[in-house]
Amino acid sequence: MFNNIKLGTKIFVLVTAVAIASFLAMTMIVTGRSIEMAKNDAFALADEMAEKYENEIRAELQGARVTAETLATVFETLKDHGLTDRDMMNDILKNALVQKEYITAFCIAYAPDALDGKDALFAGVGPAYDTDGRFAPYWNKLGDSIDVEPLLDIDVQDWWIVPMETKQEYITEPYPFHVQGQDVMLASLIFPILHDGEFIGLISSDIVLDKLQEMVSETEIHNKDEVTGIFSNAGAVVAHPDKERLGKDLAETAISADIADIEAVRAAIENGESYISAGEETYTVFMPIRFSEATKPWSVAVSIPMDTVLANANGIRNYAALVSFISIIVIAFLLYLISRNVTRPILELTDTARTLGEGNFDVDVPAARSGDEIGILSGAFKAMVEKINDLVLKLQNYAAELEEKNEHLRKRGEELVIAKEEAEASNRAKGDFLSNMSHEMRTPLNVIVGMSTIGKTAEDAVKKDYAFGKIDGASSHLLRLVDDILDMSELEDDSMELNCGDFEFGKMIRKAESLINFRADEKHQNFTVAIDPAIPGKLVGDEKRLSQIIMNLLSNAVKFTPEEGNIRLEARLAGEDGGLCRVRFEVSDNGIGISKEDQAVLFTSFRQADNSISRKYGGAGLGLAISKRLIALMGGEADLKSELGKGSSFAFEAPLARAGDGTKETVFPGRHVLIAEDVDINREIVLALLEPTGMIVDCAENGAEALRMFTQNEGRYDIIFMDVQMPEMDGLTATRLIRASGAPNAETIPIIAMTANVYKEDVDNCLAAGMDGHIGKPVDMDAVLEKLRAYLAK
Repeated sequence: MFNNIKLGTKIFVLVTAVAIASFLAMTMIVTGRSIEMAKNDAFALADEMAEKYENEIRAELQGARVTAETLATVFETLKDHGLTDRDMMNDILKNALVQKEYITAFCIAYAPDALDGKDALFAGVGPAYDTDGRFAPYWNKLGDSIDVEPLLDIDVQDWWIVPMETKQEYITEPYPFHVQGQDVMLASLIFPILHDGEFIGLISSDIVLDKLQEMVSETEIHNKDEVTGIFSNAGAVVAHPDKERLGKDLAETAISADIADIEAVRAAIENGESYISAGEETYTVFMPIRFSEATKPWSVAVSIPMDTVLANANGIRNYAALVSFISIIVIAFLLYLISRNVTRPILELTDTARTLGEGNFDVDVPAARSGDEIGILSGAFKAMVEKINDLVLKLQNYAAELEEKNEHLRKRGEELVIAKEEAEASNRAKGDFLSNMSHEMRTPLNVIVGMSTIGKTAEDAVKKDYAFGKIDGASSHLLRLVDDILDMSELEDDSMELNCGDFEFGKMIRKAESLINFRADEKHQNFTVAIDPAIPGKLVGDEKRLSQIIMNLLSNAVKFTPEEGNIRLEARLAGEDGGLCRVRFEVSDNGIGISKEDQAVLFTSFRQADNSISRKYGGAGLGLAISKRLIALMGGEADLKSELGKGSSFAFEAPLARAGDGTKETVFPGRHVLIAEDVDINREIVLALLEPTGMIVDCAENGAEALRMFTQNEGRYDIIFMDVQMPEMDGLTATRLIRASGAPNAETIPIIAMTANVYKEDVDNCLAAGMDGHIGKPVDMDAVLEKLRAYLAK
């Protein structure tokens, strides 16, 4: 029957059917794509909300975690310093609880006798100890006031066992707790307290989960049907809009009502992984909350109803169906009109073909009316697509380059900000120093100028003497200030040298004592001196610099100790090896003390502990910086122990040799020697020989390294012992290059050959190369000491 239908009708039916099928297919594709996009949008929305909640929850709990970690560090430090006063530790916990609004309780628990070994003394005493006197107070503010209760049955609790075994922080599962007449759900952030690397107890900060409950309930959401929850690592509810669900398992929550893969979700929560569960009625996104590498993660879940997800997709589907229906009707009408015109050229071609088939070849073949145009259009469209593809590729490359350049500019900007801040900090420090120095110099200058005028005009001899006495005092103060500046300049340039010689130790101490006694008496301070009788009466060293260090420390003690305070100078023999005495000096006081932050910059040039120090107590802030440099120059190290409001203790050791009548100098403390030797055992022998001299020894493995160390450390070395035969550069070449280097002491520094080449021509070659002397191997200590005395004792 279809064969008898007219061609125009056939074309109309076929084209209309194709159009209907095309529009139906397009409608299905658009609908499916819109649903997929809606799902992706839902995932993105849930992921965004989960990330937002994660950040807010992490910020909420991070404060409690940092506080617990800080308190653990504080109690570790107290234990390390033997400051285990139980009342003080209770006060620390109570005060910390008052200041932290988001923390409802602190507790500390020590192992039996791990705190101070005095548990038996506190058995049954007060609410802060258990029946055995074990220090285990639980401070909380869940009632009307802050109260304390003892922790019982500690050793069987997971929150005790896990931190004890792992020595790492721990977050508990939510648990019910009865305190001050209330039943509440808590979670505890726990940090172990370690002493010498061993577990001795723990500190815990507790958070009532109602706080997180309020946060989840008050957090802005996109749709009222959305549900948000927080789960612990074991899948227990930590926070949920329905308070009745707190503490229950994941399977009992509204979030899990449409989740078929509960076990997969539980595994993801336990492993701290993100997870998306797509149910028939809801989409749920689980995001991990990790507080630290050591603690088990929690998770936040956001559940969005399927109706919300598919609302836009359904609207798009209905709109696409309506548009398709209208389009089909319009197309069908147009096809009817067009089909009549389309069939005419086809019928002409049919008639022409029939004519040709009948053998009549004298006909005109109608030309195709659309073939050429369609071909041209297709070619043009293809060219256009190729150009568009080229443009897209170029744009992608440009975007990548632009992103890379922006990242580079961002990093450079951060570096410039850091450099700017460092430069500003340095300028402020130097500015403060110059301001203090200006004040310190102008004050005595003002006294000198003013008293000079008074002295010149005064007719009374007593008044003149008074004015000249003030001038003398101000001049002395100004001179000391100038000396400090010059000393600091020499130390900064590494050009200061020690001037060692014999001196009477007791006389030096008595001189310092007499100078300080006068100033201490003015403030009615108690100044005591304790000298170890084992210290030899006569020693070898730089008496002036040693006395300068002691006076700087004592002057600071007097300055920063209140009236009627206590100051003590102690000197004892810390050890002796081969005639070299290690004398330890300590200056202690019960003055204002120094905070931990200020101790970090106390010995820094141009810095004082606090700008207010210079305004209240005066001083240029150079004394301690100079003292530390001088101690290092002597081969010692400064030590400071201080607590704000409880005084300070400055200590250092100085290597000093015994002095004998008529004996030659064999100790040169603080002097620097450079040894150039390529054989390890030979270097060990020379180091052992030089150890009793108290010298500071640097070693080079060849001539090139010796040349580099000498030129890069101008003025550091007092003498060089140089081997001759060495790899890479021999000792003769190294000596010639040192002499020609142009360094400040390149032409004058003593260079002594220390070699197995002992023939006369070998000695002559060494002297010709610029060396000052020769010592043959095996090395003789007397020969070494002879050279040291000849060149260092001048």
